[in-house]
Amino acid sequence: MSDRRWIGRTASVAVALTLSACGSNGVSQEGSVAPHNAAVVSHSAPTRIKHYHSAPNGLIRFVRTQFRRADRNHDGRLSRVEFDASIIKDFKAMDLNRDGVVTIADIQLDLKHAHAGKANRPLPFYLPYDTNGDGRITQREYLRTITRTIMRPMDANHDGKISLREAINWHVAELHQAQRRNGPR
Repeated sequence: MSDRRWIGRTASVAVALTLSACGSNGVSQEGSVAPHNAAVVSHSAPTRIKHYHSAPNGLIRFVRTQFRRADRNHDGRLSRVEFDASIIKDFKAMDLNRDGVVTIADIQLDLKHAHAGKANRPLPFYLPYDTNGDGRITQREYLRTITRTIMRPMDANHDGKISLREAINWHVAELHQAQRRNGPR
């Protein structure tokens, strides 16, 4: 597994609502896009899906599947509690050596299992969530960063919950932004 694919895999794990097989540079084979703040829906029409027709079917299908898994009470909206629970579960999945933090050792362990060589870059390259720069990502750092960079921008109508449409809009916008930045694959 290449460095770029590991980044994508961890980012897709991070969101729980991430892309699948999008086919553009800046987007991994697993389909994630590096998170950042992006306006995805106009505030006047928060439920309208922009560029829905241009989104890969795999993306829409994957977002729906991940959304349904995270929506524990099946009300069609992800509350902060549901979102956080999904992120914590994903953090635990990334902590391969089960020491309570994600480090370069976890990345090396994952690459070793995938027979893909060694991690030869610093942790921020793989996981940009180490906010204090100590080389370790705690669950708290991870949750705060994901909330700030993904949940808040995804919540287009600012009601504190994420609808499936908001999730799809955000992912489609991220895909299009990555394609504009890097060109289609």
